[in-house]
Amino acid sequence: MIKRAVEIARQRSVGVLIKKIPPYIYQQVWPYLPSAGYTYKNGIKSCERGRVPDQFLPKYITQYVTHQPSYESQYIEAIRRHVTEGQDVVLVGGGEGISTVVAANQVQRTGKVTVFEGAAEEARKSQTVVEINEVSDRTTVHHTIVSEDVSLRSAASGAEVLPSAELPSCDVLAIDADGAEISILDGIVNHPAVLIVEHHAVADTSGLALEYQPDRVRDLITNLGYDIVDEMSDPAGAGGGQFEERIYVGKRFAVETSDLM
Repeated sequence: MIKRAVEIARQRSVGVLIKKIPPYIYQQVWPYLPSAGYTYKNGIKSCERGRVPDQFLPKYITQYVTHQPSYESQYIEAIRRHVTEGQDVVLVGGGEGISTVVAANQVQRTGKVTVFEGAAEEARKSQTVVEINEVSDRTTVHHTIVSEDVSLRSAASGAEVLPSAELPSCDVLAIDADGAEISILDGIVNHPAVLIVEHHAVADTSGLALEYQPDRVRDLITNLGYDIVDEMSDPAGAGGGQFEERIYVGKRFAVETSDLM
């Protein structure tokens, strides 16, 4: 902890140091404090419990561990904007389940949400979040990698691998696959009416596992027959603020003859 504080001190000004060190220290001790109610991320109940001191401390101290109203803000905004009641939605990369519940809330009881999450811990969290938000009746979580494992948030631990060509038909396909989005787009054969794709560079211990390629992702989407109707960018939205993150929303207005066969 002290070593990290010194690193921050060397890299940042004193003013920034004063703001950064207390939240970081609180983040380290937070797991050992007495627990309270569930925390919320972008308005959705998460599987993480808050801690008793959270309600008494300034928000800048608790910013990394408690309620996160802007969690995955642009990706979730795209789901809220483009998913509607009664639709069949497939999410590739469910994370800890927040975007899954948002999609389930949008489709309501007449729709269906199918999630593929390759990381074992995130798949478990997704199932828990689905249950505590009471959307199990319309949501199915699969511990499955789609296309390839580029950057999972935890160990795969025996996850099945599904080629993107075998993704089920749906009305909306949302992809938040941390680096696998390019290979997924390369392989899909079912073309939903709406395609939502998150893209950013991905780093691992050896360097960049995937470079930032916004033009390539845009071309892949349009070459699949989609008009990009929404595109959002956050300059520091991924990798702990290291990388630009871009969200694309494609809509398929023209139906090809081959799609009807």
